[in-house]
Amino acid sequence: MKKLLLITTVMGLCCASGLKAQIAVWNYISPSAPSNYTPTSVDGNAIGSSLLNSGGAIQYKTTAPIGPYASSFPVSSSFSFDGKYLELSIAAKTGTKLNVTGISFDAGRTGEGPTKIDAYYSLDGFSTNTKIGTYENANTTSLTSFNSNTLNVVVNSEQVLTVRFWGYAASGSGSFRINNIVISGASSTLPVTLTSFTAKTLDERILLNWKTASEKNNNHFELYRSGDGETFSYLTSLSAAGNTETEQGYQFIDDNPLTGINYYQLKQVDFDGKSTSVAVTSASLGPDELSLNIICLDKNVSANIFAPANTLAHLALFDTGGNKLFNTNLKLAKGYNKTDCQVFLPTGVYLARLQCVGKTIVQKFVR
Repeated sequence: MKKLLLITTVMGLCCASGLKAQIAVWNYISPSAPSNYTPTSVDGNAIGSSLLNSGGAIQYKTTAPIGPYASSFPVSSSFSFDGKYLELSIAAKTGTKLNVTGISFDAGRTGEGPTKIDAYYSLDGFSTNTKIGTYENANTTSLTSFNSNTLNVVVNSEQVLTVRFWGYAASGSGSFRINNIVISGASSTLPVTLTSFTAKTLDERILLNWKTASEKNNNHFELYRSGDGETFSYLTSLSAAGNTETEQGYQFIDDNPLTGINYYQLKQVDFDGKSTSVAVTSASLGPDELSLNIICLDKNVSANIFAPANTLAHLALFDTGGNKLFNTNLKLAKGYNKTDCQVFLPTGVYLARLQCVGKTIVQKFVR
């Protein structure tokens, strides 16, 4: 008996019009503390998080320079990712994408506050990161404006961009002040709204199905296949509906799948030839034994487990750095079992480990 391993991830990605100079702004000018630190303005295609302090609550200065601040930053002159930081995030709504081109902010300090600021961004919850810049935080009486306008970051549909500001090289327990944080760039609505992309086994073949709710200037789809989820090779192309607001369904049968796990990447191609990846799924042919199938749909993560007999098991999810993100003990019944994993995973690559008596399965999956 064959078993299906299905992983569905990022839905939708492409370009259309709808540009905005500012995607999200965190600027607090009231003489009294705000009830929360959510964005003071945000693009309609984006969702912005609250401004957070890794070391506790955000504080608010009600006299000039007005704005949020945090205290007790590292005295060490060397930067460390283990130090205290301020954080904010933006996410692209379903069916949209964000093109981030810059970030600016105003910062200052008290006399003993951190004299340096390092800013980084990440698209995978800081499993990996990219440095934005290092800034001299010398102003103790007002706020100095800093700007980096050389970014070129694409935030795909339902993907999250996180920015962190580390303050360090303080001389005491002084405060780090920050305000008027602006993430600039453009937002756009995707020409293809993908509602599903699934794979299942048919004897020695794999059946792929996908549906769209709407399409705009969509010439055709391309399918690519991979054995490791990283390097994909062209498989086939299928004509698309072009322009439609009516649900469309598509199907392809892979008659010669690879041995083991087959990852499938779906690309959408405009009439002008521009192509963009819109989704990734996978399927595997395996024997009639313990199997693990991680499914990521929207923001939900679940595990489908086949057990050949009643047994106890332990399920854990890890990032590629080995950090445990979720774990639970399971009592599996013979047959198929489904477990909802109560965890938020940014877009990226993860590992799932299922352990039971005499058997351990480690499975890579893509969110």
